[in-house]
Amino acid sequence: MFRYTVSIIFLIIGIKAICQDVESLIGKLSSAELHEQPAILNELSKKVRGSNTDSAMTFAKRAYALASQIDDKEQMALANKNIGIIHWFNYELDSALVSYGKSLNSFVELGREDEVANLYNNISIVFSKQEQKDTAIALYQKALEINLKRNDSVGIARNYLNLAVLYGEVENYQTEMHYQREALKYSYSSADFIYSNMAGTMSNLYGPDSAIFYYRKALELCKIDFLIARIYLNLGPHFRVLGMIDSARIYLEKGKLLLSDKLSEEYAKALMDEGSLFELEGNYSRSLGLYLKANHIAESQKYNALLIDLWQSIAHNYGAIGNWNNAYQWSRKHQQLQDSMTNVENSRHLAELQAKFEYEQHQRKIGELTRENLLKEVQIAADRNFKLVLLIGFGFIIMLSIILFVIYKRRQERREQGLAMKSLEIEQRMLRSQMNPHFIFNALNSIQSFITTNKAYEAEVFMSKFSLLVRKILENSTQKLIALDEEVETLDLYLTLEKSRFEERFDFEIIEDADGMISIPPMLLQPFVENAIIHGMKGKSEKGKITVRFLEQEDHLICEVEDDGVGRSAEEQKKAHRSLATSLTNDRINYFNEASSAGAFALQILDLKDSGSEPIGTKVTLTIPLDV
Repeated sequence: MFRYTVSIIFLIIGIKAICQDVESLIGKLSSAELHEQPAILNELSKKVRGSNTDSAMTFAKRAYALASQIDDKEQMALANKNIGIIHWFNYELDSALVSYGKSLNSFVELGREDEVANLYNNISIVFSKQEQKDTAIALYQKALEINLKRNDSVGIARNYLNLAVLYGEVENYQTEMHYQREALKYSYSSADFIYSNMAGTMSNLYGPDSAIFYYRKALELCKIDFLIARIYLNLGPHFRVLGMIDSARIYLEKGKLLLSDKLSEEYAKALMDEGSLFELEGNYSRSLGLYLKANHIAESQKYNALLIDLWQSIAHNYGAIGNWNNAYQWSRKHQQLQDSMTNVENSRHLAELQAKFEYEQHQRKIGELTRENLLKEVQIAADRNFKLVLLIGFGFIIMLSIILFVIYKRRQERREQGLAMKSLEIEQRMLRSQMNPHFIFNALNSIQSFITTNKAYEAEVFMSKFSLLVRKILENSTQKLIALDEEVETLDLYLTLEKSRFEERFDFEIIEDADGMISIPPMLLQPFVENAIIHGMKGKSEKGKITVRFLEQEDHLICEVEDDGVGRSAEEQKKAHRSLATSLTNDRINYFNEASSAGAFALQILDLKDSGSEPIGTKVTLTIPLDV
C-alpha cells in the first residue's frame, strides 16, 4: 500500500514533464532515420504504459516490427520486455511470461547481464503472483548472483528485499529477517523503510515489544512524512497489545495528523484503531462515533476488507449500549459482505482443489504402472528357483549385518544419552550465567533511575531493549545452534545496555567479517564480554573500549573479545575470569569436542602488555569449526 501511495504523490508532480517528453519523442520520430525509430518507439512505450496500456502496446509492437526489419536484436529484446510489462499491467500473466522469456533469451545472447537480472526479477514477480513461490525464489537468487557479480548495490538491495517479501509470505520469518538485514547493508539510504519492514517481521517472530524497538530505529532516520505517519499508525496497535493505552492513543493521533489524504484507507484504519482503544476502556459512545466516521470513508471508497471488521465492531458497540435494532442491522450487513467475499475465496479454493485432484490422479496412474512393473519383476524372480540357496545365504549375511548394526546403534545411543545429560547440565549453568541476578537488578535500577529523573523516553527505550535481550537469551538457550546474526544482535543489545548502565565509561565495536547465516552454539562469548566490562574496565580512569570480532578463515570461525582494561595482573582477577568464563566455556568446548568427531573447538586467553611489560588489556580468542 505504501509503495503505490508514494507513486501517486510523485505521479501528480511529474505528469506535465511526462507529457512534454512524449510530445518531444513523437516530434523526433517524424524526422528520425529508420535505424533510430525502434529506440524512440520503445522509449515512447515505456513513457505511456503507466497511463495508457493500449498506446504503449502499439508503440512496442511497432518498435519490434521495425527492429526485426533492420535486425536490431537489442531493440527487439527491449520491445519484448515492454510488451511483457504491459501484459503484467493488464494482469495477463501467461502472456507476460511468454514475452519476458523471448526478451530474456535475446539478452542472454547479447551478454547484457543487467537486463538479464532485471528480467529474472520481473519473471519472479509473475511466478509469485501465480503462487509458485519456490520458482520465484530460485529466479530471485539467480538475479542476485548476477548483481553480486556486477557489484550493483541497488539491484542487490532490491533482490534481498524481494526475497524477504517472499519468505514472509510463506511465514519463514527468520529467513525474511536475514534478507532484510542483507538489504540494509547495500541500501542504507532506504534504512528507514527497511527498519519499518523489519519491525513487522519482528512482531511475527517475538511480539510487539521487539517490533517497537525497530519502529523507533526507523523513526530516527525517517524524513518522509507519509512513512513517519505509517510508523506512528503501526506503533499504536502494538502499544495497545502491551496494554499501554495512552501511548497507543498518542501515536495514532500523531499519525493521523501527518496523513494528508483524509479519505485514504490508512486514515480510516487509524480511526478504527483509535475507536478500539475507547472500546477497550468501555467508552462505547466514543468508540462508536469513531467507527461510524471510519465507516463513512470506507464505504465511500469501497475498502471492503476494512468494512468486514468495521461493521462487526459497530454492531458490537450498538449492542453494548443497548441499541439492539441497530446492532442487528449492522450485524446483517457484516454477514452479507463476509459471505460475498467468502464465495470469491471459495471459488479460488475450488480451483486449487481441482488442480491438486488432477495432479494426484496423474501421480496415481504413475504409481499403478510402477506397481505393475514390480509385480512382473517378482514373478520373474519367483521362477528362478535355482537361485534360492544363494538368496538364503545372502539373507543370512544381511541378518548378521543388521544384528551388528543394532548393537552398534545401542552403544551409540548410550553414548549420546550421556552427552545429552552433560549438555543439559552445561546449558543450565550457561543460562544461570547469562541471567546474572546482579545484571538484572542493576538494569531494573537503571530503569527506576530514568523514571525518577523524569527521563520517560530513555526509560521506555531502555526497557524495550532490556525486554528484547531477556527474550533473546531465553529463546537462544533452548537452541543448540543459532545464526551468527542472532548472536551479534544479542551481544549488541547487551553491550548497549551495559554501556548505558555504566554511564558511557566505555565504547564498543562489533566487527562481523563472516557470513551472517553461519550456525554457532549460542551464548559462547557473553561471559567474556561480561568479564571485559566488569573486570577489564574496573579501576580504569579513562574511557575504555571493547572490541568483538568475528572472522571467517577457511573452515573455522574466529571469535575475539579484546579490551584495553587493567588486564589480569592481580590474582583475584585471574580467579574471577576463570570462574565466570574459562571454567564454563571450557566445559562446553570439551563437550562439543567430545560430541563431534572434528574436535576443532579451541580457547585462548592472552594478557596484552606494552613495551614495558605493563598490562594494557586482555584478548580472548575462541575458534569454532564451521561444520558444528
